[in-house]
Amino acid sequence: MGTITFLQRVNKNLVRENVRLRLGDELLACSVETDDNLTFRIESEQLSRHKTRPPRLVELLLRGGESLGLAADLRCEYALAPLESTLEVIHIMEEKYGEFSRLRITFSDDLAAGRDYRGYLHISPAVDFTVEAVGRELIIAGDFRPRENTALSSFRA
Repeated sequence: MGTITFLQRVNKNLVRENVRLRLGDELLACSVETDDNLTFRIESEQLSRHKTRPPRLVELLLRGGESLGLAADLRCEYALAPLESTLEVIHIMEEKYGEFSRLRITFSDDLAAGRDYRGYLHISPAVDFTVEAVGRELIIAGDFRPRENTALSSFRA
């Protein structure tokens, strides 16, 4: 569901006591897991994604205070997209990669592991490129030179 990372180690029980998960007005039961007392995974078995229902907003609240070293409450919202929703582009970022550039495209949902996404893309002018899917991100690397125009087209799956 959500992840919280602290800069200093925090007691798991303190996080568990101060975290809340809401779906609308409903307070959900949640579990808190950590391997290092720095990064905490918050999950709830009460959450599920429906097949076609519109996205639902889930709010994660971590109450601030001296015990956690937070000056204020931390509030994050997550959208639970339906399972059969369209994949949407959330963010596109160009990154310097040696003498070339690469694109990092963030989508609304996880991408299929092991799928060859090269077949969904057309780049003009033609250049040799690689495509790697990592979670919700598609990383397109190739002989893209900074300040040169390149067109990227995608095709539906």
